[in-house]
Amino acid sequence: MALLDLQELKAIIEIALDHEIAELPPDIHLYEELGLDSIGAVAMIVEIQRRYHVRIDEKEIPVLTTPQLLVDYINKIETVIPV
Repeated sequence: MALLDLQELKAIIEIALDHEIAELPPDIHLYEELGLDSIGAVAMIVEIQRRYHVRIDEKEIPVLTTPQLLVDYINKIETVIPV
């Protein structure tokens, strides 16, 4: 299983935001500072799950508010969806 890194996450967030971002600091707030809305968050989560064959627990989504928290969470997931 490939590990998610900040560069990969940046590309996914750009898809969710529908525009490019210059940089992705690991501690930037995805919603308050980047402007990710609920539709963008769903798009981001779905894309991460699709690319990395993982299932993100819905209860965890509200606390995954920074890129680093999201990367750390994804890279610790042991539940892999069969391809």
